[in-house]
Amino acid sequence: MVMHRGDYVRLLRKGPDEETDFRLKERELFGRDHTEAGSALLVTLALPPVLGEVAAGHHELPTKTPTDTVVLMHVACRAATAMGFGARRGDRELPPDPFADLVDVVPYAYREQLRKNAQSLKNVVMTLVDAYKRAFS
Repeated sequence: MVMHRGDYVRLLRKGPDEETDFRLKERELFGRDHTEAGSALLVTLALPPVLGEVAAGHHELPTKTPTDTVVLMHVACRAATAMGFGARRGDRELPPDPFADLVDVVPYAYREQLRKNAQSLKNVVMTLVDAYKRAFS
């Protein structure tokens, strides 16, 4: 994708909003999407296999049983996108409860801790979102 940097920037700016459509367009234009490219790069660099799994599964969980690390990264990616931090969604409004449907995706061992700390986490996230908006406005 580095070889097609200008084309990729144009795709980020004017490409489809839906993640699935965007990744299909990446495959059409570049022969692979960013999850496949990232995973392949990490394998080529001989980094720990879990990093390639995380790159491959950050938008969609793999059909085989994913590791907790992959699931947690997937949840973090979905949460960031829901809050408007996706590469193509920077001006989107924050939904009332962007985490509502994510708790059930979190590995069982972490769910109770997440529920107990939900308000604290929400406050941290809102502080970071506000800081981000101030820095880039």
